[in-house]
Amino acid sequence: MTIDERTLGRVQARRRQVVILAILTVVAALLVVAPRENGDSDYHVWIEFGGFVAILAAIGLRLWCTLYIGDRKSDELVTTGLYAYIRHPIYAFSILLMLCSSVVVPTVPMCTVAAIHIGLMGLKARNEEGFLLRTHGEVYAGYCRRTGRFFPRVVSRE
Repeated sequence: MTIDERTLGRVQARRRQVVILAILTVVAALLVVAPRENGDSDYHVWIEFGGFVAILAAIGLRLWCTLYIGDRKSDELVTTGLYAYIRHPIYAFSILLMLCSSVVVPTVPMCTVAAIHIGLMGLKARNEEGFLLRTHGEVYAGYCRRTGRFFPRVVSRE
């Protein structure tokens, strides 16, 4: 094992610890704000519960994508894993997180923050795509034709 591989192993182990801590923090927070007996209809409680589950899934998948791409994003074009279907899965799961948060906490401030966040994710994705196109050229252009920005592409443009 080279020094680089050992260092990478320590970095990945540290990332796993951060993911576990983040998931436990979110679960604890959700238990604190979980629906209580307050006369809500079963329909409302199930929507809220589904929103909580989707929030956990979005956080877990976003963290998994972050760990998956790791430090490779500055050295190579990653087109495997979820990146084989979606160009920006981290941003996609961030958007899902904000949409679900708006369902669970349907207030004007939450919906405003979600709308701003979603708009910024779109801008960030377009800026990143411009950089990657300049860096990787036709390889990235082909990747864009095969994959969707935030959702898997049903029909390839190739």
